Amino acid sequence: MYERMTITMNDVAGALGVSEAGVRKWFNRMPMCSVTIRRVPHFRADEAIVRLRGARKRGCDSDEAFAILKIDAKRRNAEPSLPLGADCERRAAELRACLTELELSRYLAVRGALHAGLIGALWAEAFKADVGVLLDLALIHPSVMLYVFGGDHSELPQSADAWRHWGHAFAVPQLATLRHLQKAA
Repeated sequence: MYERMTITMNDVAGALGVSEAGVRKWFNRMPMCSVTIRRVPHFRADEAIVRLRGARKRGCDSDEAFAILKIDAKRRNAEPSLPLGADCERRAAELRACLTELELSRYLAVRGALHAGLIGALWAEAFKADVGVLLDLALIHPSVMLYVFGGDHSELPQSADAWRHWGHAFAVPQLATLRHLQKAA
């Protein structure tokens, strides 16, 4: 399954105002999945933020995380149907564990709006799914992270009907991934 890895060490260095060698040191403390494109490793935005918050003395504040996410937003489409990958549950749990109080309150607001949207979407399509797992996975969706870390809701739906459509488009690839993982276990 294809997913976007859009962040480079140079991007992180620019967003934080530090050297690329410093970023390399922080990332090497806690290795993460990457894809090499033209000999440059690319990472997922959510994992980069988690690693920085865990490995860097100053951590990674909301403004710095938002700067990283804006780079990610420039390189991808604002599609809710973006597959999140096989290790999505672990990544969502790690990111949620490092949220500040303000970031957590924003996530819970999205979670509430998405809950109603997912119920409508799943009911309409007769999906059998654990809505709680899908709500947890929503945290690592790039559009949700833009809002959680920076308050930018431009990629999120604005009405209940729009949330239902967004929830459906979000749920379909995640359900396929989760079913595949259950069969493999």
